[in-house]
Amino acid sequence: MRKRNRLRIFYDILKVIHDRNNNILHTHILYKANLSYPLLKQYLAELSFNNLIRINHFKAKKTYSLTDKGFDFINRYQLVDGFLDVFGLQEKVSQ
Repeated sequence: MRKRNRLRIFYDILKVIHDRNNNILHTHILYKANLSYPLLKQYLAELSFNNLIRINHFKAKKTYSLTDKGFDFINRYQLVDGFLDVFGLQEKVSQ
């Protein structure tokens, strides 16, 4: 099995946010997406910079939610992933 590529990790993070009613703390993302804290910080910064996620400040905590662009990323990733799977072109990745 291969390691997850960068796009798969982006998808996993965005999907975790989506599945938690589009409002989640970073610790929950950390566990559900199976990432180390330094990697999570790096990916969250990149997703935020590219306007795929929104950082919300509530009291003393930060929560994360998807932007419209983030929802679009999930839909398009699933479309491509399904296409590759149908034609047997999907590489097996560890999850």
